[in-house]
Amino acid sequence: MLRISITTTTRATVNHNILDDDAVRSSSSSSSSPNDETLAVISVCIPGDRFNAEYIDASLSNKRYFCDKWNATCILSRDRRSTRRPGEIRDYSPKWEKLHSIIQTMKRSTDVDWILWLDCDAAFTNFDIDWRVHLRDRLDRSRVLIASRDRNGINLGVFLVPNTPYSRFFVEMMLEERHVVERDGMFHRDQNALKNLLAKSAQLKNSVDDSVPQGMINSVSPPTLSTSPHPARVLHEPNAIFPFVS
Repeated sequence: MLRISITTTTRATVNHNILDDDAVRSSSSSSSSPNDETLAVISVCIPGDRFNAEYIDASLSNKRYFCDKWNATCILSRDRRSTRRPGEIRDYSPKWEKLHSIIQTMKRSTDVDWILWLDCDAAFTNFDIDWRVHLRDRLDRSRVLIASRDRNGINLGVFLVPNTPYSRFFVEMMLEERHVVERDGMFHRDQNALKNLLAKSAQLKNSVDDSVPQGMINSVSPPTLSTSPHPARVLHEPNAIFPFVS
């Protein structure tokens, strides 16, 4: 049985080494898999009102541990990059960091087959699950996005994208939507960018797989874990600390 420990305070004990900011590193692993699909795990944790240094250490350590075990490339950052256009006087929401980071990884890491994004407040909960076996029936490289849905629509806290030119085009188009979303003052910025883009293009909409069951790659609350037929791999619980790494 999967056992999960969650606390809503901002204190956690972390004994695993953290990558330097914006570091990219592949690590060796004794784990084996029936195929050779490669993975990059990306997460950006920006210090501020939501996440203090201790929280960020716990989050990035959790992701580093997964990468070490499964020989994945880890791309972890605490830095915020500018998302201005020339002539603009202010930065946009940090929400756009995920799309920027994914695009940069696609450009630089051509040997990576799949990219897994996790929000700072999302954590791996079961390190023993081989992601390639677990998601074998979902790893369709003709897709541009693989994700789960919740009551607000497609959940972009945890999702997969294949490292293909078509998928990169899709992510770049999503990032361009930030100008409309920011101008209109929409709250769920990345989700609204996705909704806008899919409303414009039936082809892109048909290339999104949003049918992944809750609990397979993303669970948004503990009740979901207890009712899901799938062994949870990631828990996405805002404002929680996940002390899973010892």
